[in-house]
Amino acid sequence: MSVKTMPCLRTAICLAMLSVLSGCGGSSSSNSAPSPSPSPSPAPSPTDARLSFAVSDAPVDEASAVVVSFSSITLVPEDENAESVELAITDDNGDPSYDTINLLDYQGSEQKLLLQNMSVTPGVYKNLIINTYACPQNQNGDSTFCYVEDTSGIKPLKTPSNKLQLGGITVSEGAQETYVLEFNLRSSLVSTANGQSFNLKPQGISIVSTSSSGKVIGTVDPNILNNSLGCETVFAPNTDHGKSVYLYSLPAEGEVANVTLTDEFDANEASAGTPENALAPMASIQISLSESGDVYEFDFGDVAAGNYLIAFSCSAINDDPVEYDAIQIPNPENQQQTLSVTAGSTTVVEFVE
Repeated sequence: MSVKTMPCLRTAICLAMLSVLSGCGGSSSSNSAPSPSPSPSPAPSPTDARLSFAVSDAPVDEASAVVVSFSSITLVPEDENAESVELAITDDNGDPSYDTINLLDYQGSEQKLLLQNMSVTPGVYKNLIINTYACPQNQNGDSTFCYVEDTSGIKPLKTPSNKLQLGGITVSEGAQETYVLEFNLRSSLVSTANGQSFNLKPQGISIVSTSSSGKVIGTVDPNILNNSLGCETVFAPNTDHGKSVYLYSLPAEGEVANVTLTDEFDANEASAGTPENALAPMASIQISLSESGDVYEFDFGDVAAGNYLIAFSCSAINDDPVEYDAIQIPNPENQQQTLSVTAGSTTVVEFVE
């Protein structure tokens, strides 16, 4: 196993990170929406920040499309006397609109720009809310604007009250920042109504500033899958084949000896049996076969600078995003390592036999 940090890659697995941000509020992919016009914004101050927001995702098992319509982003100030800021997606005439996006089109290092160069007053914002447009609120709702497509057809996709509340950000004077809203769909997408619909939850969606983040990509040696106990299940593309990489934030002291690495679960809903010393992943992703067919790959996209632990498991089939499933991580037992992510760099992880 090894970890390398480099400014760029010359291998095929780096191609995904070379895609440029595309689209923005008011682009041709937006559509008119019957929502009221926002209040006029004051003229920007020289100290105002300029913010852009993009979306990206880690793919989910067995879904061929995860489509969401977005209408705006709301920033809620920590100062309760200050008004919330709504950053609306608009059409070519400047009228409120929405953008319908298949998240699976923007995996790993690929991103879709939602809002660009928006003027925002500096300060502390206690909540960033993604406002979705016309997502159904039950399994019988209209799936025109938000849906999941899997092997059995199109299913309604609900977001809670058409709002995804992600937590706070701090905006500095004069900052020019792009925030990537990273959808870890293995955590945030939950099947409901006996598989007849899905919920999209804030859990697993993170806010990452591109100025203070790096990329995490890597490979898994095929010999690990072919020769190790616990890896007998067949690798089958576009299915839940159970070959996954888990990324964890290290405890503050940087030690992992006293924690148990767990699979995806919702701490607010998981049933009894979750270890007391559980360290849940911040993201997870299934590996995929490279175009050359000689190695398996993964790409976590933008990850905030810091120290992490990364582990591979070949027995992660049926990882329920709500329940603790007691999946063996790592498996094989030696397939874990620590890594440091540096802003502006790409960290390459290699899992070898």
